[in-house]
Amino acid sequence: MVSFAGLILFLLGLVAAGLVIAFVLVPLLKGIGWLIGGVFKGIGWVIAHIYQFIAGMLKDSVRFVGSLIAMVVLMPLLLMNIVIGRWSAAGHFGRSIKRECNVASNCIYRVALQRPLRFVLLGGLLEGVEERVNEAMINAPTSDRPSRRVGKFDGYTIIGSLPGGGSGAKLYIAQPDDAKRARNSALPERVVIKSFTLTDGSSLPQIIRESRALEAAKQLGLVLEHDLDEHRFFYVMPYHEGDHLGLITRQMHGKSDANGLNVRQLGTVFEYVEDLLGTLAEYHRGGLWHKDVKPENIIIHDGEAHLVDLGLVTPLRSAMTLTTHGTEYFRDPEMVRMALRGVKVHQVDGAKFDIYAVGAVLYFITENTFPAHGGLSVFAKRSPEAMRWIVRRAMADYNKRYETADQMLADLRYVSSARDPFSVKPAQLPSMGGATPTQFVVDPAGVAQVVSSAGSPKPPAEEPQAPRGRRPQLRVTNWWTGAYQVEKAGAPGAPHAPHVGAQPRAFREQAASLRHQVYARTMSPRRAAREQVKAARARAREIQRRTRSHLHRRHIEHGPAPVLAVLAVMMMVGAFLVIKVSKRSASVTSGEGLAAAPYALPAPPAESAGRAWLFLNDHPAATNPRVQVEIQKVLGQYRDGGWRVITDDADIEVAVRKFLPAGQIDPDRPLPPLLRKTILDNDLAGILRIIAKPGEGAPHERIDWVLISPLKLTHDQAPVADTRRN
Repeated sequence: MVSFAGLILFLLGLVAAGLVIAFVLVPLLKGIGWLIGGVFKGIGWVIAHIYQFIAGMLKDSVRFVGSLIAMVVLMPLLLMNIVIGRWSAAGHFGRSIKRECNVASNCIYRVALQRPLRFVLLGGLLEGVEERVNEAMINAPTSDRPSRRVGKFDGYTIIGSLPGGGSGAKLYIAQPDDAKRARNSALPERVVIKSFTLTDGSSLPQIIRESRALEAAKQLGLVLEHDLDEHRFFYVMPYHEGDHLGLITRQMHGKSDANGLNVRQLGTVFEYVEDLLGTLAEYHRGGLWHKDVKPENIIIHDGEAHLVDLGLVTPLRSAMTLTTHGTEYFRDPEMVRMALRGVKVHQVDGAKFDIYAVGAVLYFITENTFPAHGGLSVFAKRSPEAMRWIVRRAMADYNKRYETADQMLADLRYVSSARDPFSVKPAQLPSMGGATPTQFVVDPAGVAQVVSSAGSPKPPAEEPQAPRGRRPQLRVTNWWTGAYQVEKAGAPGAPHAPHVGAQPRAFREQAASLRHQVYARTMSPRRAAREQVKAARARAREIQRRTRSHLHRRHIEHGPAPVLAVLAVMMMVGAFLVIKVSKRSASVTSGEGLAAAPYALPAPPAESAGRAWLFLNDHPAATNPRVQVEIQKVLGQYRDGGWRVITDDADIEVAVRKFLPAGQIDPDRPLPPLLRKTILDNDLAGILRIIAKPGEGAPHERIDWVLISPLKLTHDQAPVADTRRN
């Protein structure tokens, strides 16, 4: 017997081996695998880098030759059209030749400079030339000197210009003279004059579109002056010097790490967006809809964000049809669908479209990329959870987003003014009822200000502070529409919504609402029942999902450590091995021999004395390794039991199989005469045949041994098959 001390030593050795494997071998093998993988990745990167360089050089060289061939073909066409006076065709072919020249010059630039520098990992030297210089050239202002006939603006002196937009207008920087300033003391030192003239490429529809909301904008102080005559149309706006928000965003992300903006930069972002929302609130209260909120139209000057470009400003009560004007990524897709259906401006709330654009701008600033539609925008960089919720609500469906810019402004100020913006939860925002109800007032200057605890990191002194760590309770008031009421935790008189007691009350209210709808015939009884069943199933699925999530989280948080699990498995395996060893040792010490064969082994028949048996393997799965092992095992036991078995005489096997019937042999019928004669002529006692038992199961579990002998006689002395089976 195995001693108890030996068993303990074996278990301890097994545990030690498990610890060595878990804490030494596994990390060592991981490190070796990581090192080998890194080497192969490095080799693959070098090969790919060389391949890209060679392939790029060949591709640009072939493209350069193709551009030369195209120019050779186009040049005669250009000259021929000039000769015959077809100036439109000549201009067309001239522009085509110009495009081919651009392609050829780009190919020369890449072959001579760009690709060689990138091949030696010095591509950063060209970043400024390819990106920033190119952007500066594209955004370069136009001529500072307008034409003499339409370029004079009474009372203003032109001192510069700005890049024009897609409307064909010219933007000039001007200074009011002393006479103009004397008549209007509110004029700033410098202004922007946006001028439209048909000779400069402007069209009449563009002029009409820009002029339709200027009177309302003038009352808000957004436009200082506007005029229209037979030659031109222009209006004057305050000038804000600085860079647009898109450029500022790229600069901030260039200074930050790969995880996104830090807390200080996020505070700056909040200030910019708060200024933007305050400006839009003024627009909306004045009955205007900006319609083109985007980073390029937000100028940052002295730490403040100024919204510019009034080209698409539209009255909210306009009777005109919605148009699809705006900028992609910052234009609400629902507005485009409404415009295609022919919806009028006054039939929708245009302020919500500006709110969508603000949410898209806030996403662009924090992620440094363009947003997708609504909830499809994925946050990959560092940002507070409450801010993400604000962005998603601003970009939600038309009926689910913020109602006003002031409401969004209150939520954003609550997050920005918190001591730790990352600790603020969406349920704590003012729009969710987590803060004191917000009141909006307008000061004499016309600037909207939010007066509430949302602008302070802690509630005011007169308000009782909610217990720390307790979230506001939500009470559903209508299960059909999803309406709910927020009950602030800790507020006087506000009961804490219990998890069990509130449900019967909610269902009673739901049933009452259902009965009223059925009595009012606004809903059929069948539909009401169907909706009730649907809502109950949805709630049951949600409860099951939360339960599974909670159990999974508890299992992860409170479950056994991986090392303990490994040790437990190792101990179970060790115990199993100890039991097996103990059984084997016990069998050896007790003097037992081989285990009993899986088949009952009979003694050789008396009639077969001195004769051999022919072994025939007719099992359908004879080539199966498990079947072969089982057959060889039992065949060895037959031989050990005194049976003479022939397995390697192919001539006898061929002679016997010639007369052996297919399938099983009926034990009640005599053997075929030729088969009996062949067995006796070869001096055989019979056939030891292997077939498969009928039924289901693994092939090695359905092995059947059949004895076929012509020596055993029945009562009528006719030779028959031996019916004995093993």
